Amino acid sequence: TGQYSNNPPMKDFWEYDPTTYKWKQLNDFAGEARSNAVAFDDGTFGYLGTGSNGNYFGDFWQYNTTLDTWKSIQSIRGDKRQQAATMTIKGKTYLFGGVNNGSFTYDIWEFDPSALTRGIVDSIWVERTPLTTDAQYNNFRAAVTRYDAVAFSLNNLGYISTGSNGQILNTTWQYDPSNQTYTLMTPFERAARSQAVAFVIGDETHKSQGFVATGFQGQYFDDMMEFLPLNAYVALD
Repeated sequence: TGQYSNNPPMKDFWEYDPTTYKWKQLNDFAGEARSNAVAFDDGTFGYLGTGSNGNYFGDFWQYNTTLDTWKSIQSIRGDKRQQAATMTIKGKTYLFGGVNNGSFTYDIWEFDPSALTRGIVDSIWVERTPLTTDAQYNNFRAAVTRYDAVAFSLNNLGYISTGSNGQILNTTWQYDPSNQTYTLMTPFERAARSQAVAFVIGDETHKSQGFVATGFQGQYFDDMMEFLPLNAYVALD
């Protein structure tokens, strides 16, 4: 998917082989062409959904790597959106943020791929948005009110950083799905930015490393920082 300059959104799909450094074209994405979608995997299947091509989407599709086929699954039960973000923790993926027709989406949804395996196809999305009366609600709003953000998980905790809410952000929040809490962390320590990328090296649950790189704020960045959530903050180090 994606979009280049003012050309129409795309739906072509490719496989990269890191051992041969070669690309192979696969079957096109089966949904409508779009940009600003999200994608993730559960170790067996790939998933792609949301985004926009002028119209906003909330649909989701499962990709079978063995058969090179796409299958429509339950749409996200919240608002349609683009420019959202996801993080996967203990086998479940959490989708948050983004915008719907210019308005922020104030929710977070938990995707459980095991529900599909069990045949529970109509309840794979569970809302984890706190009530407005919840003590965590203000932290939740500050954490997820953004688009073009990055998210990743380390040591069974999720992290939300960068992006924009009308202003370019460097704020970073930790999300603990076990007790549904949001904790403000040290901000991203280089220039605030949106449209960055994040990735993790190593096993999700231990001895893993998280990185945030590139992005945009008036100029394109080519820097990269490693996130060390267990280290105490030291100014100017």
